[in-house]
Amino acid sequence: MRNGAALTEGAVISRLRWRCTRRAMLEMDLLLGRFLEEEFPALSLEEQKIFMELADREDAQLWPWVSGKEECADIRLFPVIQRLRRYGEKRGARADPASVSPSPARQP
Repeated sequence: MRNGAALTEGAVISRLRWRCTRRAMLEMDLLLGRFLEEEFPALSLEEQKIFMELADREDAQLWPWVSGKEECADIRLFPVIQRLRRYGEKRGARADPASVSPSPARQP
């Protein structure tokens, strides 16, 4: 990766896409996968790194943060978690997993 370049290189994004869309919870698949496609390119390099770190977290830890049920104690992660929350709210995702509509890529 080039010095200071945004994290958009093929192999990096492919691995990240896999981590974002092969989650234990469908809700997290949808939220992280769509966010990656629509919002990730606009993040700063530091925010992209934080998003990648969040994508490595377990859904049981991450979902309460992004759904607003719990606050993350790590203030470094907070801005990206806030963006994920706003994105989820904009897309209609709520803490109720039944409220998330399937992604077009997931439909048969």
